[in-house]
Amino acid sequence: MMMLPDLADFVSSALEIPNGTAVDRAKVLRGAGLLSVGKQGPHGHGARMTNTDAINLLLANILDHKRGASVADNVQRVRDLPSTTGLVEMPHGFTRGLTLFDADTAGDALDGILNDIRTGRLNAWAAGERWNATVTLDTCGARLFVSIGKPDKRNTHDLREAMHAFALPGENERKRLVDRSVTIAGEVFLQLAEALESTA
Repeated sequence: MMMLPDLADFVSSALEIPNGTAVDRAKVLRGAGLLSVGKQGPHGHGARMTNTDAINLLLANILDHKRGASVADNVQRVRDLPSTTGLVEMPHGFTRGLTLFDADTAGDALDGILNDIRTGRLNAWAAGERWNATVTLDTCGARLFVSIGKPDKRNTHDLREAMHAFALPGENERKRLVDRSVTIAGEVFLQLAEALESTA
């Protein structure tokens, strides 16, 4: 099982940031109730990290935090982003079996990626085919996109992909002159799911 120090190590390595930064933001999240807390006392032990814990610490270290802004509030804002377009998929039913695309909020979708990997749903859906997935989010935390596809074409016109968008109300209509975003490859979630299952 993965404990908090292991999760901080993973995040710092994946995002190429100092371990101390990941640890400091983990402490903030834990104080705000956004990370699991273990038993207290001389015989207490640390909490086993959950899918939600892992996603929260990733977000805390990806988002830009303005001076004086609350890291925990910024993470919660992203988690609460509502679906704006619903699921867009080609062909219809392409994502059947994946719970991550049933999500109404960005947080549930991100948790769902790890859940689908850890329960074997993603492997069952892939059925032995190659797949790729990405999560792209504004570093300000206003928009987030989840996409998945099977790049190997079975015929000339074969297009198999899906996308689910989440955003603050009115954000998609707002004109931006500068857009800063981060894209997370699906491999990160595969590695994170494996680490969550491993023994510390």
